[in-house]
Amino acid sequence: MIKCIFLFEDDNDDVMLFQEALENVAPDILLMVTNSGNNGLSILSPLENLPDLIVMDINMPGISGIQCLIEIKSNVRTKDIPVVMLSTSAHQTIMREAYQKGANYYLPKPTSFEMLKQEIKQLTTINWNHGPIVL
Repeated sequence: MIKCIFLFEDDNDDVMLFQEALENVAPDILLMVTNSGNNGLSILSPLENLPDLIVMDINMPGISGIQCLIEIKSNVRTKDIPVVMLSTSAHQTIMREAYQKGANYYLPKPTSFEMLKQEIKQLTTINWNHGPIVL
């Protein structure tokens, strides 16, 4: 069961939309937010209670979401945390790279608030123990 999501997102509007959508569909889930990959990794590293799910934008300042994904999946403490890559791009090459680097799911950014709520509801109910989800 998802109790905490860590969102790596540099766009404040996207953060507010994600937070509002999460509150609408799963108000009991704690949301942690960072606005850069470097900052996110430095927060994640010493955490005693790791998040249950990471949702990460691919394009961020500093290191990219793909680089963060590589770091997370190569760390023995964090490698089992499911990571959802979030991007405005649905380009097959980028999606394939994300899955090759260890992403559990690739989510093109929804174009409406209702779609975002549906996606978040799905993300919070998936059994992540079965590996990558390719829809």
